[in-house]
Amino acid sequence: MISKKLMMVLLVIPCLIISNAFAQKKEFISSPVYHVDISLNYTGKCSQWGDGASFIQYSAISQFNSIRFVPSLSEQHPCWIGDETGTMSNIQVSGEGRIVSIKICPDYDGEERPARITRGPLPFQPTLQVITVDEGLEYYFELTGNEPEVLPIVPSVWFKYSDSFRLTNAELEWQTDIGGYPIGSHIFVFHVPLESLGKGERIHTTVPYKTRGETGTWDITFDTK
Repeated sequence: MISKKLMMVLLVIPCLIISNAFAQKKEFISSPVYHVDISLNYTGKCSQWGDGASFIQYSAISQFNSIRFVPSLSEQHPCWIGDETGTMSNIQVSGEGRIVSIKICPDYDGEERPARITRGPLPFQPTLQVITVDEGLEYYFELTGNEPEVLPIVPSVWFKYSDSFRLTNAELEWQTDIGGYPIGSHIFVFHVPLESLGKGERIHTTVPYKTRGETGTWDITFDTK
């Protein structure tokens, strides 16, 4: 009953691209300071046959504050993620996350065995990582078993988001009369057009979340305010 939710979404969201009048090519410079919020809300259907959800209800939010999208130091990535000044950058940044509300499904052994929270929920450190196109496609196939139906036709950045819950002493653990369980991370990848981030556009979108016994919504916001 370990909660291991892997969710794949393709998010088409509209870094600065300028034209070099002499070289006749486009060069990425930098984006404004962004605040990125990613939240997940879903409900689940419990099942005594082992094919149901782990949570009756789940809600969490992750925030990545005061970040810039800056020039990449590798050929594989169109940009990296930097701090507010843009002087420190890497392919990955950590944020701040919290579980807002939860209701856990019981265990079954012929009878319903209610769950008791034994740890948390505690704040967690989600991660947002720039990945290559090949990595994005690989994750998509790994988690869905299919090739993407639509690929971006403009220069885009692929991101991988993860709750990054700890494997031991997890931020949420629970116990039933049958056993104990830690929460597992939700993971998904998405791509965004490079140019729109450079323009400092505010972007808000919602994407359906659907996995075994659970349905809900990813809510993603890129904001420069």
